[in-house]
Amino acid sequence: MNKYISLTKVFLKNSSSNFLKDKKGSLSKTIKQLLLYAVIILSLLPLISMFGIATTSSYDILKPLNQEGIILSAAMSISSAVIFTFGIFFIMSVFYFSSDVDTILVLPVKPWIILMSKFTIVLIYEYITEIVVLMPVMVAFGVKSSAGLIYYIYSIIIFLTLPIVPLIIAGLITILIMRFSGFTKNKDRFKTIAQICILIFVLGINLILQKLGKGFSSGADMAKLLAQGNNSLLKSSSKIFINIRYAVESLISGSSLTGILNMLLYLLITAILLTIFIIFSEAFYIKGVIGMNQIQAKHKVLTSSEITKKSAKKSKVLTYTVKELKILFRTPVYFMNCVIMNFIWPLFLIIPLVSQKDFIKNFIYMRRYFNTIISDNVTLGISISIVFGVSLMLSIINPIGCTAISREGKNIFVNKYIPMDYKNQLLSKALAAFIINFSGIMLMIFLITIIVRPTLHIFIIMILLSAIGTIFSIFLGIIIDLNYPRLNWDNEQRAVKQNFNVLVIMILGSLITGIVIFSTIQLHIPFHIILPLIIIIFSIIDIVLYKIITTRGVNLYKNIQ
Repeated sequence: MNKYISLTKVFLKNSSSNFLKDKKGSLSKTIKQLLLYAVIILSLLPLISMFGIATTSSYDILKPLNQEGIILSAAMSISSAVIFTFGIFFIMSVFYFSSDVDTILVLPVKPWIILMSKFTIVLIYEYITEIVVLMPVMVAFGVKSSAGLIYYIYSIIIFLTLPIVPLIIAGLITILIMRFSGFTKNKDRFKTIAQICILIFVLGINLILQKLGKGFSSGADMAKLLAQGNNSLLKSSSKIFINIRYAVESLISGSSLTGILNMLLYLLITAILLTIFIIFSEAFYIKGVIGMNQIQAKHKVLTSSEITKKSAKKSKVLTYTVKELKILFRTPVYFMNCVIMNFIWPLFLIIPLVSQKDFIKNFIYMRRYFNTIISDNVTLGISISIVFGVSLMLSIINPIGCTAISREGKNIFVNKYIPMDYKNQLLSKALAAFIINFSGIMLMIFLITIIVRPTLHIFIIMILLSAIGTIFSIFLGIIIDLNYPRLNWDNEQRAVKQNFNVLVIMILGSLITGIVIFSTIQLHIPFHIILPLIIIIFSIIDIVLYKIITTRGVNLYKNIQ
């Protein structure tokens, strides 16, 4: 047990973001970090409040029907689904891509201790998801139902243990796929392929959940279950995560024998699955992780014509842009987080639509509805602001721009010796980010065009607004990263996933998007006014940001040590 605790502390220290540990640690930097954490917490408060308010409203509706338990079931199901999705990527990161992978293999520690220590780190990360999604629902439900002490004790137990089951499922899938890495020569390529396979699996699970979410064959079935009362809806919910039903039953029944038995069943299921995970992982994990960080050199003899072609003079910006793109595509972590994720959102849009039985009829209905919207100047104006906001957010949630400098890491000094000025280096990074971000947005526009068939001028407007929004997000991200680069990392995951610049730009982007859309809706700004306003204002901002990057940004880049 002591080894488990000690190893967990080491992993937690290694995976932390050096908060309050900077050797140069000036007081001003510490204050900035504290303020950043405060901003993050404040930015999450509206979402937490929304879940709490939704819980109280739903409770008032469902309590008279004696179906209030479905509120807790829905909250736990959503939390588990989110934990499962993000858990796959966290497990890939902590179990396979962390810098301590090679070190732990030689430690005099049993494999199950290593596994459980790493599993605990992922579990701690997932508590953040629960704080936002599950905790406000549990608290609001307890207050609304005037629950006693037992309810809150059970709530704490469930809060601490609920992520275990979805993480076990995610872990089993990941470990099984990564077991085959030992049979491949190109480790990086296999990592990329494995992550894509896992991502496809997640999309498949999403499709299954869409099917199960339909729940009932007719409204009569729903009415029948509602009429039964006694939280009968719980029997039809939580079909994927079987432990949730018992957790909810224990909270509702409280200190009664039924409540105690359901809590024991919930903990028993969790313990059994955890035991299975440990046994399975011991058999597959170590074999899959051996040699994970080995690389294979590829030697090719060039002909004289190939040498001439490769050594021909080319544009510096184009050459550096291609170099950036190659790094993004060849590094598995960057490929998944900066490239692939950019093209996933369109799939999340199309999967729920095509999974319907009469999706063609739904497409026809959506076209008619779209034509109705564009026939009115005000609704068209709102639609245009939403198009701009969505394209801006799609670009902002991709960390490629706001980690452009951080991704250089400790090798940033190399850029100071290449025969290329700093201005062109920064513009090349921006161009590489634009190519990837805008490609993903164009895929989204293409799918929307197939579904609603907009007129040519609407199609052109969508492309124009998306381009302006993408440039804005990339320039803003690079400026933030120039001011607060994260260069002290030993694993690519830290440059992308543990970089607070990503969160900062997401908060700023959400505020800007909210202001644009909210103002358009509240002020009823028509199309012929909001369109030129967005184009003019954000084009000017883009120009200003460009000037900042090519002047102050160059100086910041030059002074980075």
